[in-house]
Amino acid sequence: MKFFSLLALLFLIALSSHSQSSLESPKDSVEVNKLNKLGYHNRLIDAEQTIAYAERALVIAEKINYINGIAEAYRVKGIGKYYLDQSESAIENYLEALRFFKLSNNQEGIAKVYNNIGNLYVEVDFDKSLEYFTASLKIGEKLHIEDLLAGIYGNLGNIHQRKKNYNTALVNYQKSVDIFTRLNNPSGLTAGLQNIGVAYFSLNQLDKAEKYLLDALSKAKDNDLNNIIARTNQTLSLVYIGQGRYQEAEKAILEGITYSKIVKDPRLEYDYLYISYTLQYKQKNYEQALGFLKQVYTQDSIIYANNVSTKFGLREKQ
Repeated sequence: MKFFSLLALLFLIALSSHSQSSLESPKDSVEVNKLNKLGYHNRLIDAEQTIAYAERALVIAEKINYINGIAEAYRVKGIGKYYLDQSESAIENYLEALRFFKLSNNQEGIAKVYNNIGNLYVEVDFDKSLEYFTASLKIGEKLHIEDLLAGIYGNLGNIHQRKKNYNTALVNYQKSVDIFTRLNNPSGLTAGLQNIGVAYFSLNQLDKAEKYLLDALSKAKDNDLNNIIARTNQTLSLVYIGQGRYQEAEKAILEGITYSKIVKDPRLEYDYLYISYTLQYKQKNYEQALGFLKQVYTQDSIIYANNVSTKFGLREKQ
């Protein structure tokens, strides 16, 4: 009788072990990685899809206790929230990603999240942003993570662009473009070309700005990078206004507004209101200009309130 009891116990243990190994099958972890990659790939195409893929990955990763998969799902979800201008939700997901990457001592993952958080702070706190980029850069250089380094150089360029250090921004943007070109990374390369175009526009070198922006726009359309199409048309329309090419400016504005609605980013739609005001004012269409200006002032108060809320929200969550 004892023999049969022991045999039954051993059978149950074996069954339990088999169930656990099935639960943590490589097939499931591969599916998690696939979903996370799809989510990340879609960030410049459709941020809502990015979030949807990340949430599917998270469900599977939690089920099989795949720590790095859980961490990456939170990171990708945070990126999606960032592109939808939901900063507080983005930081919540980034901090969860950081917690799980630290749990598994995944230094590459930690560095990527630092870069993401730094990018989130660019609009509200330069010093805090630089702190995270520096931490990310240190790990990236140590581990020779080239795609991460390219992204960091681009983000450092963004800080200098906002500080009006345009030539320093160009140096960083070019470093980013060189690495992304070597890695054959079309989305990174396209974003870098767009950034260079913006820097040349800020330096009032309109011909150079147009060249880089048109190159970025072409590549963005080839790769369905809707977010970059929307952003590139912003600066391109301003270049055309500066050159007195008003019909081309209007065409760029209309295309940009269309893509802003596709990516559902209210920041982009607001920027196009101001650009539309500028275009009408330059053409002395004062009544139309006034209509756009009223919309700008209305949105200004909303955006100011949101920026203050975001700034305090980010600090509280830190």
